[in-house]
Amino acid sequence: MRFACPNDHRYSIFPSPTLSNASAAASQLELPEIAGATPRVVATFWLADPRARSHLNDQLAELLQAFLDERLTREPVPFRFCPVCGVALNEQPATDAWVNALGCSHGHVWGERGGGLGGRISGAPVVLRTEPSLKVAASVAAAWLQDNRRLARQLHDSLRPALRALVARAEP
Repeated sequence: MRFACPNDHRYSIFPSPTLSNASAAASQLELPEIAGATPRVVATFWLADPRARSHLNDQLAELLQAFLDERLTREPVPFRFCPVCGVALNEQPATDAWVNALGCSHGHVWGERGGGLGGRISGAPVVLRTEPSLKVAASVAAAWLQDNRRLARQLHDSLRPALRALVARAEP
């Protein structure tokens, strides 16, 4: 699911995370329906087709969404307002060194880490993901394109052109 605030900052909520044993088989999937397709068609297919999406690593899903959006910011967009009530977020005392604790004056509590804001909405756990900056997206895409045995099992060859285009977009 995708959301946008009144200033057009975009956020996503991904479905249940893809399990590592499912994403590890992604490179072996046979997908004749996208043979010869453009990178945009391929990226859209991987995000929309239930079978393909069930094998797609969530970080790759974010990169494909960034590739399709074509409107990445130069710098990351910080979380400044509470997703529940819209009141300004302020830093709170942290209980975890890896998480930036945030809260609003209405008592909504959030934890920010790695481009995600975790908390509860109507009692249910939720993690909002901000769109990555161009610099971050290109850096992560470049890492996926390197010769890495662990990542290679999760990266279907059909995704490489979209990732290369994302990297190229960040070059001066």
